Amino acid sequence: MKSYAFNIFKLLAYLLAVVVGSALLTVCIHSASHKVVAKWAQPKVLEGDTFGPHCLCVLEEDLDWSHFPYTVERNYVIYVGRDTEVPTHGHLIKYSFQPDDSNEIAHIKKSQVEWAKEGVTFCEASGHRLFIPIQMYKGGR
Repeated sequence: MKSYAFNIFKLLAYLLAVVVGSALLTVCIHSASHKVVAKWAQPKVLEGDTFGPHCLCVLEEDLDWSHFPYTVERNYVIYVGRDTEVPTHGHLIKYSFQPDDSNEIAHIKKSQVEWAKEGVTFCEASGHRLFIPIQMYKGGR
């Protein structure tokens, strides 16, 4: 009888280890890397009016599992804020890129950024444009 109870205890311990391991793996897979994919700095001529310097960055986020098992895509955010080592205070927008080929990173790096007194415009290589008013990021909001 003692060995039967011990075997059940071993089985429960094994199942608990599998559940905890699966939970940790899930958290690691879904965590955002916040790696800077591309970065564009605000021109110096506009810094005085905006409490700059500012930058626009595209950051890697978590994985999008909504189309699994066919594909698992990466989520991205556009950050506009203070130009620091690590983007902290600023304006974040979740953004979906429409690459013309399979290399999403190369597609993102082909994009352009237009800075103006009114704000900044992100111009994707596919032709999509996103305007962010200066009030959203001025002073590192």
